[in-house]
Parts: sequence; structure tokens; C-alpha cells
Amino acid sequence: MAMENLNLRYNVLNAQLTRYLDQLERGALADSPELRVQLVQDFILRGDAQNYLVFGDPAVTLRISES
Repeated sequence: MAMENLNLRYNVLNAQLTRYLDQLERGALADSPELRVQLVQDFILRGDAQNYLVFGDPAVTLRISES
């Protein structure tokens, strides 16, 4: 459950990158500086979503006595 949104984000970004690259290969999309910036941003965001780790439960706290 904790990773569901990140997995969804990764899948969406991966599909978007695949679509861009497929369209570039077929000539349906023109290469431009703006497209390259978008590709780089999407690639970085996809990598962040893919390599995200969750350690433990953030709602849990440890009881530490003061004595």
C-alpha cells in the first residue's frame, strides 16, 4: 500500500517515455530542445519513482523511557 502511488507514477512515466521514443523513431514527433528537456525531466522523475525505498512504518514511534 505504501508503494502503490510510487509504482503508479513509475508506470505512467515509463509509458510516457516509451511513447516519446516510439514517436521519435517513427518520425511522428519532431526533435526539439523543449522535447529533450521534457525527456530528461521525465527520465529523472521515473528513476526517482523506481528507486524509492520505504524503511519501516512512519506512523510507528518507539517508546523510550527517560530513566
